[in-house]
Amino acid sequence: MGSMPAAAISLPNPERPFQEKTCDSAMRRLKEARAGSPLMPPKRNRELAAEAQRHAKAVCAGEGRAVPDP
Repeated sequence: MGSMPAAAISLPNPERPFQEKTCDSAMRRLKEARAGSPLMPPKRNRELAAEAQRHAKAVCAGEGRAVPDP
């Protein structure tokens, strides 16, 4: 794989689409987004966390569950 660090190879792609269908999976994705990714600049990490928050709220609302704000 060349010079890519092993840790980067095992990290999920933070830019993958938000396709979670259950509140639990959306909450896991939100937790991941809030933690940030070393693959992304800080500004993009914040943007992805906000996108994950919106997605989780929408998915969880469909199940009658609330998502805590950060």
